[in-house]
Amino acid sequence: MLLEPWVERHAAGLDDAELSSFERFLDSSDMDLYAWFTGRGRPDDGVLAAWVDRILGASRATR
Repeated sequence: MLLEPWVERHAAGLDDAELSSFERFLDSSDMDLYAWFTGRGRPDDGVLAAWVDRILGASRATR
């Protein structure tokens, strides 16, 4: 519900480094992604945490 609309709106504008780190983010387990997006957990990795913040921020902005 969060990732598909975000990808449709923003993925084309990612540079190579962002795309690489986003792919690493997507390699996270479904359980981790669920916990991060529901606020039940937070990635220890700062790069992954930044992706959570970026995606959630964009989601809040479009509501």
